[in-house]
Amino acid sequence: MKFSWVFAALLSWVLAAVAPLARSGAAPLARSVDAVALDRRPAGLEALVGKWFYAGDVTPNGTHEKRPNYGPDFSIALEGEVVVLEQTKGGKRFTVRLPLDGSAVERKVGDTTSTFRGRAEAGAWQLEWREDSPGDGKRSVSLWNFVFTPKEKAIEVAATISEPFSLYTVCLYRKEEDIVRRPPVKAKIDAVAWIAGDWNGKKFNSTIEELWSPPAGGSMLAISRTVNAAQKMTAFEYLRIEERGTTLVYVAQPGGGRATEFTLVELAAGRAVFENPLHDHPQRITYERAEHRLTAVADDVDGGRPLRFEFTRAK
Repeated sequence: MKFSWVFAALLSWVLAAVAPLARSGAAPLARSVDAVALDRRPAGLEALVGKWFYAGDVTPNGTHEKRPNYGPDFSIALEGEVVVLEQTKGGKRFTVRLPLDGSAVERKVGDTTSTFRGRAEAGAWQLEWREDSPGDGKRSVSLWNFVFTPKEKAIEVAATISEPFSLYTVCLYRKEEDIVRRPPVKAKIDAVAWIAGDWNGKKFNSTIEELWSPPAGGSMLAISRTVNAAQKMTAFEYLRIEERGTTLVYVAQPGGGRATEFTLVELAAGRAVFENPLHDHPQRITYERAEHRLTAVADDVDGGRPLRFEFTRAK
Protein backbone atom coordinates (compact mmCIF):
# COMPACT_ATOMS: atom_id res chain seq x y z
CA MET A 1 0.00 0.00 0.00
CA LYS A 2 2.84 2.39 0.84
CA PHE A 3 4.47 1.73 -2.58
CA SER A 4 1.17 2.43 -4.39
CA TRP A 5 0.79 5.73 -2.52
CA VAL A 6 4.31 6.88 -3.45
CA PHE A 7 3.84 5.86 -7.10
CA ALA A 8 0.51 7.69 -7.33
CA ALA A 9 2.04 10.85 -5.85
CA LEU A 10 4.97 10.71 -8.28
CA LEU A 11 2.64 10.19 -11.26
CA SER A 12 0.50 13.14 -10.16
CA TRP A 13 3.60 15.38 -9.95
CA VAL A 14 4.79 14.35 -13.46
CA LEU A 15 1.36 15.00 -15.01
CA ALA A 16 1.19 18.42 -13.37
CA ALA A 17 4.60 19.35 -14.78
CA VAL A 18 3.82 18.15 -18.32
CA ALA A 19 0.31 19.60 -18.59
CA PRO A 20 1.39 23.24 -19.30
CA LEU A 21 3.67 21.99 -22.07
CA ALA A 22 0.88 19.93 -23.60
CA ARG A 23 -1.49 22.94 -23.54
CA SER A 24 1.14 25.14 -25.27
CA GLY A 25 1.41 22.88 -28.36
CA ALA A 26 3.46 20.04 -29.79
CA ALA A 27 7.22 19.47 -29.81
CA PRO A 28 8.22 21.58 -26.75
CA LEU A 29 11.71 20.05 -26.72
CA ALA A 30 12.31 20.89 -30.41
CA ARG A 31 11.32 24.49 -29.80
CA SER A 32 13.65 24.68 -26.84
CA VAL A 33 16.57 23.52 -28.99
CA ASP A 34 15.69 26.10 -31.68
CA ALA A 35 15.44 28.81 -29.05
CA VAL A 36 18.91 27.96 -27.76
CA ALA A 37 20.31 28.10 -31.32
CA LEU A 38 18.67 31.49 -31.87
CA ASP A 39 20.18 32.80 -28.65
CA ARG A 40 23.66 31.76 -29.84
CA ARG A 41 23.38 33.43 -33.24
CA PRO A 42 25.31 36.69 -33.51
CA ALA A 43 23.09 39.74 -34.03
CA GLY A 44 22.54 40.91 -37.60
CA LEU A 45 22.92 37.62 -39.46
CA GLU A 46 19.19 37.48 -40.29
CA ALA A 47 19.70 40.47 -42.61
CA LEU A 48 21.88 38.26 -44.83
CA VAL A 49 19.22 35.58 -45.37
CA GLY A 50 17.76 35.24 -48.89
CA LYS A 51 18.73 34.82 -52.53
CA TRP A 52 20.97 37.54 -53.93
CA PHE A 53 21.83 38.55 -57.51
CA TYR A 54 24.89 40.41 -58.78
CA ALA A 55 24.08 44.13 -59.10
CA GLY A 56 27.46 45.63 -59.95
CA ASP A 57 31.14 46.04 -59.06
CA VAL A 58 31.62 49.03 -56.71
CA THR A 59 35.32 48.62 -55.91
CA PRO A 60 36.79 52.02 -55.00
CA ASN A 61 39.34 53.13 -57.62
CA GLY A 62 39.24 49.69 -59.20
CA THR A 63 41.21 49.15 -62.41
CA HIS A 64 40.39 45.45 -62.80
CA GLU A 65 37.81 43.99 -65.16
CA LYS A 66 34.40 44.23 -63.51
CA ARG A 67 32.85 40.87 -62.67
CA PRO A 68 30.94 39.17 -59.82
CA ASN A 69 33.30 38.20 -56.98
CA TYR A 70 31.00 35.53 -55.49
CA GLY A 71 29.27 34.22 -58.60
CA PRO A 72 26.28 35.60 -60.50
CA ASP A 73 23.97 34.75 -57.61
CA PHE A 74 24.03 33.08 -54.21
CA SER A 75 21.75 32.37 -51.27
CA ILE A 76 22.25 32.40 -47.50
CA ALA A 77 20.16 30.46 -44.99
CA LEU A 78 20.38 29.92 -41.23
CA GLU A 79 19.71 26.42 -39.91
CA GLY A 80 20.16 26.23 -36.17
CA GLU A 81 23.83 26.99 -35.51
CA VAL A 82 24.87 26.62 -39.15
CA VAL A 83 25.16 29.20 -41.96
CA VAL A 84 24.33 27.63 -45.34
CA LEU A 85 25.94 29.31 -48.37
CA GLU A 86 24.87 28.24 -51.85
CA GLN A 87 26.24 29.76 -55.06
CA THR A 88 26.32 29.11 -58.79
CA LYS A 89 29.76 27.87 -59.78
CA GLY A 90 30.57 26.68 -63.27
CA GLY A 91 26.87 26.52 -64.11
CA LYS A 92 26.20 24.25 -61.10
CA ARG A 93 24.96 24.91 -57.58
CA PHE A 94 27.66 24.69 -54.91
CA THR A 95 26.73 24.46 -51.20
CA VAL A 96 28.84 24.76 -48.06
CA ARG A 97 27.52 24.52 -44.47
CA LEU A 98 29.52 26.55 -41.95
CA PRO A 99 29.14 26.11 -38.17
CA LEU A 100 28.76 29.33 -36.19
CA ASP A 101 31.51 28.21 -33.82
CA GLY A 102 34.12 28.80 -36.56
CA SER A 103 35.18 25.19 -36.93
CA ALA A 104 36.63 24.19 -40.31
CA VAL A 105 34.73 22.29 -43.00
CA GLU A 106 36.81 20.23 -45.44
CA ARG A 107 35.75 19.00 -48.86
CA LYS A 108 37.83 16.77 -51.13
CA VAL A 109 37.17 16.36 -54.86
CA GLY A 110 39.71 14.17 -56.62
CA ASP A 111 43.15 15.46 -55.63
CA THR A 112 41.85 18.91 -54.61
CA THR A 113 41.08 19.77 -51.00
CA SER A 114 38.98 22.80 -50.09
CA THR A 115 38.84 24.07 -46.52
CA PHE A 116 36.16 26.54 -45.38
CA ARG A 117 35.85 28.46 -42.15
CA GLY A 118 33.25 31.10 -41.24
CA ARG A 119 32.73 33.56 -38.42
CA ALA A 120 30.49 36.50 -37.55
CA GLU A 121 32.01 39.87 -36.80
CA ALA A 122 30.30 43.25 -36.28
CA GLY A 123 27.08 42.19 -38.05
CA ALA A 124 28.94 40.76 -41.05
CA TRP A 125 29.81 37.19 -42.02
CA GLN A 126 33.38 36.28 -42.99
CA LEU A 127 34.28 33.26 -45.09
CA GLU A 128 37.84 31.97 -45.40
CA TRP A 129 38.38 29.60 -48.31
CA ARG A 130 41.60 27.69 -48.97
CA GLU A 131 41.98 25.42 -51.99
CA ASP A 132 44.93 23.03 -52.25
CA SER A 133 45.16 21.45 -55.69
CA PRO A 134 47.69 19.82 -58.02
CA GLY A 135 49.82 22.21 -60.04
CA ASP A 136 52.29 21.76 -62.88
CA GLY A 137 54.79 19.61 -61.01
CA LYS A 138 53.90 21.16 -57.64
CA ARG A 139 50.98 21.87 -55.38
CA SER A 140 48.93 25.00 -56.07
CA VAL A 141 47.30 26.91 -53.21
CA SER A 142 44.51 29.47 -53.57
CA LEU A 143 43.40 31.69 -50.68
CA TRP A 144 40.21 33.76 -50.62
CA ASN A 145 38.52 35.82 -47.92
CA PHE A 146 34.93 37.06 -48.34
CA VAL A 147 33.10 39.51 -46.07
CA PHE A 148 29.29 39.66 -46.45
CA THR A 149 27.94 42.92 -45.01
CA PRO A 150 24.23 43.86 -45.03
CA LYS A 151 23.37 47.20 -46.63
CA GLU A 152 20.08 48.91 -47.41
CA LYS A 153 18.26 46.46 -49.72
CA ALA A 154 21.59 44.87 -50.62
CA ILE A 155 24.59 42.84 -49.51
CA GLU A 156 28.10 44.14 -50.01
CA VAL A 157 30.62 41.38 -50.70
CA ALA A 158 34.26 42.33 -50.22
CA ALA A 159 36.63 39.71 -51.64
CA THR A 160 40.35 39.49 -51.01
CA ILE A 161 42.51 37.08 -52.99
CA SER A 162 45.99 36.59 -51.52
CA GLU A 163 47.13 33.51 -53.48
CA PRO A 164 48.07 32.81 -56.27
CA PHE A 165 47.83 36.58 -56.92
CA SER A 166 46.58 39.64 -55.03
CA LEU A 167 43.23 41.29 -55.78
CA TYR A 168 40.61 43.19 -53.78
CA THR A 169 37.09 43.74 -55.12
CA VAL A 170 33.76 44.92 -53.73
CA CYS A 171 30.45 43.94 -55.33
CA LEU A 172 26.81 44.64 -54.55
CA TYR A 173 24.17 41.91 -54.61
CA ARG A 174 20.42 42.53 -54.38
CA LYS A 175 17.27 40.46 -54.07
CA GLU A 176 15.28 39.97 -57.27
CA GLU A 177 12.62 42.52 -56.31
CA ASP A 178 15.30 45.17 -55.68
CA ILE A 179 17.26 44.70 -58.91
CA VAL A 180 17.06 47.87 -60.99
CA ARG A 181 15.39 47.22 -64.35
CA ARG A 182 15.18 49.83 -67.05
CA PRO A 183 11.68 50.19 -68.52
CA PRO A 184 11.02 48.51 -71.88
CA VAL A 185 11.02 50.64 -75.01
CA LYS A 186 7.98 50.51 -77.25
CA ALA A 187 8.83 49.20 -80.71
CA LYS A 188 7.74 47.00 -83.61
CA ILE A 189 10.00 44.52 -85.35
CA ASP A 190 10.55 46.81 -88.35
CA ALA A 191 12.50 49.15 -86.02
CA VAL A 192 15.44 46.70 -86.05
CA ALA A 193 15.19 45.61 -89.68
CA TRP A 194 18.71 47.02 -90.18
CA ILE A 195 20.13 43.96 -88.36
CA ALA A 196 18.99 41.66 -91.19
CA GLY A 197 21.70 40.20 -93.41
CA ASP A 198 24.57 37.72 -93.61
CA TRP A 199 27.32 39.02 -91.30
CA ASN A 200 30.86 37.63 -90.92
CA GLY A 201 33.59 38.44 -88.40
CA LYS A 202 36.82 37.18 -86.83
CA LYS A 203 37.45 36.44 -83.14
CA PHE A 204 40.28 34.45 -81.52
CA ASN A 205 41.41 33.01 -84.89
CA SER A 206 37.87 31.82 -85.60
CA THR A 207 35.26 32.95 -88.09
CA ILE A 208 31.89 33.92 -86.66
CA GLU A 209 28.80 34.21 -88.85
CA GLU A 210 25.38 35.60 -87.94
CA LEU A 211 22.69 35.16 -90.56
CA TRP A 212 19.59 37.28 -89.78
CA SER A 213 16.32 36.99 -91.67
CA PRO A 214 14.30 40.10 -92.60
CA PRO A 215 11.28 40.97 -90.41
CA ALA A 216 8.18 38.82 -90.92
CA GLY A 217 5.31 37.81 -88.68
CA GLY A 218 6.52 40.09 -85.89
CA SER A 219 9.91 38.40 -85.66
CA MET A 220 13.44 38.05 -87.02
CA LEU A 221 15.31 34.72 -86.87
CA ALA A 222 19.06 34.04 -86.92
CA ILE A 223 21.64 31.32 -86.68
CA SER A 224 25.16 32.00 -85.42
CA ARG A 225 28.07 29.70 -86.18
CA THR A 226 31.74 29.73 -85.08
CA VAL A 227 34.34 27.89 -87.19
CA ASN A 228 37.98 27.62 -86.10
CA ALA A 229 41.16 27.75 -88.21
CA ALA A 230 40.97 23.98 -88.75
CA GLN A 231 37.52 24.45 -90.31
CA LYS A 232 35.74 22.77 -87.39
CA MET A 233 32.52 24.19 -86.02
CA THR A 234 33.17 24.96 -82.35
CA ALA A 235 29.90 26.69 -81.40
CA PHE A 236 26.47 27.57 -82.71
CA GLU A 237 23.50 29.55 -81.42
CA TYR A 238 19.85 30.08 -82.31
CA LEU A 239 18.74 33.72 -82.06
CA ARG A 240 15.53 35.61 -82.59
CA ILE A 241 13.99 39.02 -81.96
CA GLU A 242 10.24 39.01 -81.53
CA GLU A 243 7.43 41.37 -80.65
CA ARG A 244 6.22 40.83 -77.09
CA GLY A 245 3.38 43.12 -76.06
CA THR A 246 4.48 46.65 -76.95
CA THR A 247 8.23 45.95 -76.93
CA LEU A 248 10.82 43.63 -78.47
CA VAL A 249 12.53 40.65 -76.86
CA TYR A 250 15.89 39.18 -77.90
CA VAL A 251 16.02 35.40 -77.34
CA ALA A 252 19.32 33.49 -77.32
CA GLN A 253 19.81 29.71 -77.28
CA PRO A 254 23.56 28.86 -77.22
CA GLY A 255 24.09 25.37 -78.55
CA GLY A 256 20.35 25.09 -79.10
CA GLY A 257 19.87 24.86 -75.33
CA ARG A 258 17.68 26.71 -72.85
CA ALA A 259 16.44 30.10 -74.05
CA THR A 260 17.46 33.33 -72.29
CA GLU A 261 15.46 36.49 -72.91
CA PHE A 262 16.60 40.13 -73.01
CA THR A 263 14.16 43.06 -73.20
CA LEU A 264 14.65 46.11 -75.43
CA VAL A 265 15.59 49.12 -73.24
CA GLU A 266 17.26 51.45 -75.77
CA LEU A 267 16.48 52.16 -79.41
CA ALA A 268 17.97 54.73 -81.77
CA ALA A 269 18.89 54.88 -85.44
CA GLY A 270 21.21 51.92 -85.97
CA ARG A 271 21.41 51.04 -82.27
CA ALA A 272 19.41 48.59 -80.09
CA VAL A 273 20.11 47.52 -76.49
CA PHE A 274 18.51 44.51 -74.80
CA GLU A 275 18.93 43.71 -71.06
CA ASN A 276 18.31 40.97 -68.51
CA PRO A 277 19.94 41.99 -65.19
CA LEU A 278 19.12 38.62 -63.57
CA HIS A 279 21.12 36.59 -66.10
CA ASP A 280 24.60 35.43 -65.08
CA HIS A 281 26.44 36.59 -68.22
CA PRO A 282 25.89 38.42 -70.42
CA GLN A 283 23.26 40.73 -68.95
CA ARG A 284 23.18 43.11 -71.91
CA ILE A 285 23.24 42.67 -75.69
CA THR A 286 23.94 45.72 -77.90
CA TYR A 287 23.77 45.88 -81.69
CA GLU A 288 25.03 48.86 -83.69
CA ARG A 289 25.01 49.33 -87.46
CA ALA A 290 27.22 51.72 -89.44
CA GLU A 291 26.83 51.31 -93.21
CA HIS A 292 28.18 47.83 -94.06
CA ARG A 293 29.49 47.09 -90.58
CA LEU A 294 27.61 45.53 -87.65
CA THR A 295 28.91 45.49 -84.07
CA ALA A 296 27.57 43.23 -81.32
CA VAL A 297 28.64 43.65 -77.68
CA ALA A 298 27.73 41.22 -74.88
CA ASP A 299 28.50 42.51 -71.37
CA ASP A 300 27.05 43.13 -67.90
CA VAL A 301 24.77 46.07 -67.14
CA ASP A 302 27.68 47.81 -65.35
CA GLY A 303 29.87 47.38 -68.45
CA GLY A 304 31.86 44.49 -67.02
CA ARG A 305 33.17 41.45 -68.93
CA PRO A 306 32.58 42.87 -72.42
CA LEU A 307 32.79 40.64 -75.50
CA ARG A 308 32.88 42.64 -78.72
CA PHE A 309 32.22 41.22 -82.17
CA GLU A 310 32.81 43.15 -85.38
CA PHE A 311 31.01 41.97 -88.51
CA THR A 312 30.97 42.97 -92.15
CA ARG A 313 28.25 42.10 -94.60
CA ALA A 314 29.04 39.03 -96.68
CA LYS A 315 29.29 39.74 -100.41
